[in-house]
Amino acid sequence: MKKKFYAFLTLIILITSNVKSQSVPELLHYKFDGTGSTVPNLASTPPVGATTANLMGGVTQGSTGQCGGAIIGTGNAASTDYLNTNWNTNLGSGSWTIAFWSSGISINTTLYYIFGDNTANSFRCFTNGVAGNNNWILRGGGLADVLLTGGALMTPTVNTFVYDNIANEVRGYLNGNLVVTVPQTAPSIVGTSPFKVMGYGTNVGAPAGGLMDEFRLYNRALSAAEVLALNSAPSLGTDVVSACDSYTWINGITYTANNNTDQDTIFGGSSSGCDSIVILNLTLNNSSNGIDVISSCNSYTWIDNVTYTVSNNTATHILTGANSVGCDSVVMLDLTILPAINISITNASLTLTSNETGASYQWLDCDNNNAIILGETSQSFTATANGNYAVEIKVGNCVDTSACENIIINSINELSDLGISIYPNPINDFFTIRFDNEIKSINYSISTIEGRLVKYANDVIGNNLIVDLSNESKGIYFLTINQGETTNYYKIIKQ
Repeated sequence: MKKKFYAFLTLIILITSNVKSQSVPELLHYKFDGTGSTVPNLASTPPVGATTANLMGGVTQGSTGQCGGAIIGTGNAASTDYLNTNWNTNLGSGSWTIAFWSSGISINTTLYYIFGDNTANSFRCFTNGVAGNNNWILRGGGLADVLLTGGALMTPTVNTFVYDNIANEVRGYLNGNLVVTVPQTAPSIVGTSPFKVMGYGTNVGAPAGGLMDEFRLYNRALSAAEVLALNSAPSLGTDVVSACDSYTWINGITYTANNNTDQDTIFGGSSSGCDSIVILNLTLNNSSNGIDVISSCNSYTWIDNVTYTVSNNTATHILTGANSVGCDSVVMLDLTILPAINISITNASLTLTSNETGASYQWLDCDNNNAIILGETSQSFTATANGNYAVEIKVGNCVDTSACENIIINSINELSDLGISIYPNPINDFFTIRFDNEIKSINYSISTIEGRLVKYANDVIGNNLIVDLSNESKGIYFLTINQGETTNYYKIIKQ
């Protein structure tokens, strides 16, 4: 996941203000910002064949208009000098809006025509004559005359005619302000020849040096707010952006590196409808990547709240905006679940042996709240008293405990047919074998619980025999006494 954020936005214009002001004319839109005789039609859905217009005769583009360049009049007849839109006029009876910026329109007895089509029911717009000096009049096409007072001046003006077929009226706006509303019946504006800008039929277009810019023809009636938004000069701003890894800007390009040179034009992006030229100042920061190396016993619950019971080196988790530059941190899990400890025990008589090898051991007294048995840290443990015993096993950082095993020492078979007494028992180093009856000869042996022979004697005669086990370790020993056909077994416990 990639986190994107704006550090700040420095613009003379507000990019996102007034969405309607950014609407593009559907039919015709000429900005006259280029050179040569071809003018692109920047409308959203230009009529077929009208994607470009052509400057005819001596009409040129250049100078300074409302939002860049302008078309420059010659004062000659529109039979030769005009802008050919390559569109046969067809407004029908639906709503429409025509807007344009003009300047340098002088007072004269000559009528100056700014646009029109003599085949479309003589639909045209002009100044002087019946319009009066300094005024534009919209006439023909089945319309009642619409006089826009004060629109045809030497100084710049923005002129807008809105035909609303719902209200059935034409509203005239000067510099965004409503100055006239004229009721209409049902105009029909359809022609058979190309619509002309800066001219009409064979009449004179704009005066020599007269200017027009931002000619717009919509196929709908603009609202008052939209009309007001058509009045502006171009603006320039910088879009300062900080993002993580990549960033898709308003031009539709996805950037993967810093950029402070690219620019884009937002149509009508300022408060009054001119284009806004925005320069990108992009700083890209990087997301962080890391590996969380973990060893765990049995199972592990990771930062993703998943409990893993087997090793895993593919799981990832995103810490949103967690690194030092506010970008995401992508963490990969490298988890090793350590082998389970073998907690089984082998019980051989009185000796318990853990079946886990190479570990650390601590034997426990289950009957005393699992208290540790001091000194009993070997793999095997020999019980010296009846009870229940377990072992705690540690392998690396893993610890587990066996089940408790029951030991009953008194279960060893002891026969006393010879009237024999053993004392003391348990012993420290020595013990005595006493025969209550007179004996002639006996054999005896002493072995460990594992079966190792530690002491023996044959043909021993006497009633009191002292046996030395001082060199033997503590634990359980078995004493075997043979006399003739009789064998007796005894358990000796050395403490």
